[in-house]
Amino acid sequence: MNFNLSNINWKSQATWVLLLTSLLHFTCSFTANFITVLLPDISVDLDVPVDTLNWITLIFLIAIIAITIPASKNIKRFDLKKSIRILIFLLILGLVLSAITPNMEVFLFSRLIQGASIALIPTIDLVIIVLAMPEEDVGKALGIIGSAGYVGMTIAPSVTGFVSNFVSWRYAFLIIVPLLVFLFFLIRYIKVDNWVVEKNPIDFAGSIIYIFMTILFVLGISSFRMNNIFYLIGFFILLIIFIFYEKRIKNPIYNLDLLKNYEYLIGNFASMVNYFVAFITVYTLSFYLQLVLKLNNLDVGLLLFITPVIMIFGAPIAGKLSDKHDPTIISALAMILIAMALAIFTSITSLPFYIIIVAFILQGIGQGLFSSPNNKNVLTSVPDRDLDDASALLTTIKEVGKMLSLSMFNLICIIFVGYDEIQDDILGLCQSMRLIMIISLVLVIICVLLLFISKFYLKKNKV
Repeated sequence: MNFNLSNINWKSQATWVLLLTSLLHFTCSFTANFITVLLPDISVDLDVPVDTLNWITLIFLIAIIAITIPASKNIKRFDLKKSIRILIFLLILGLVLSAITPNMEVFLFSRLIQGASIALIPTIDLVIIVLAMPEEDVGKALGIIGSAGYVGMTIAPSVTGFVSNFVSWRYAFLIIVPLLVFLFFLIRYIKVDNWVVEKNPIDFAGSIIYIFMTILFVLGISSFRMNNIFYLIGFFILLIIFIFYEKRIKNPIYNLDLLKNYEYLIGNFASMVNYFVAFITVYTLSFYLQLVLKLNNLDVGLLLFITPVIMIFGAPIAGKLSDKHDPTIISALAMILIAMALAIFTSITSLPFYIIIVAFILQGIGQGLFSSPNNKNVLTSVPDRDLDDASALLTTIKEVGKMLSLSMFNLICIIFVGYDEIQDDILGLCQSMRLIMIISLVLVIICVLLLFISKFYLKKNKV
């Protein structure tokens, strides 16, 4: 009996699409979030100096930010399913190379491959959801894959830390490989209609300008040495050249006209702020809980676990709500909850412990409710022909939010702590943390206002 999943009824097909995209989101999130816990062992095994360790994370981020937009445009030249199988193969290759690496050079190359693969898989994932799912189920589907991503993010450090502790850090890179092999074969059974393959010329010049522009941006904000100013100057020069060049060619790597869509712009800005806040709160609160409140690693891990666990359960609910109610309103209400959490964090040093737990809960609910409706709002605000550009920018802007938050906190720490070890100046740490939380709160309030403007003015007046 020849059993072909492509010929089964729509509901079953939608289930398989959800399974594929959810597991892909899980694997990408898992791969992107487990490296930090392995760095000490990698440093010892490969004899890596401390100043070089940063490149393990940096080269991964550079690959994501620099490659996503140029490469996503070229996805249109190929079948979606073929593209994602190639990317899965490359991700497997990158993970295996990391596991067997003989030296730091090969290891960094493997991280570059992993970053390039992860740059595009979530982008295609979002496109598949919008094209392959019934319109009334898009929000719910985005919520489910968002929840899968949160699961990967949550369990990655503990699972890989366990493997590294009892076996080897090298085997930690192989944990996800069997699942990727399964997905490699599963993709052939998924049916994606409405995807038009276009053999347009490749914009090599625009791609090269964009890649160098983003590399200079990442290097410019990664630290605060004097020569970083020249990186940022180079970035702005290339940005101007990129805009002028892309406006004058027929097949640009990114449709700049999308930036005239204010709903689209506001949704992307809100997404960047959300990831700005999500990253920096975990990063700074881990220092505060350990160095100020003197909690052990287990207690810190359990407290930081509160927010992502709530997000896991909140994302599908938010997605389902966005199919029945305006996603912009849901995103704005979610941001209000995040603002309430940040308001508590700004005064964390003078509050009782149970209030801090309340803030973690509020943040978890807010971020769990935000992403799925906002993603739907962004992706459905553009024509289907521009979905590759829309999803690529959405993927890129999230990583930019993370990098900006860390860079801004590092700059604040230099002001309040100087170049001393952060544990040697607890007062400076608390001042730095309070200021970054205030900045985050201001950004979130701006997002709330913009989202309400988008709903009650821009949509009403079709601006």
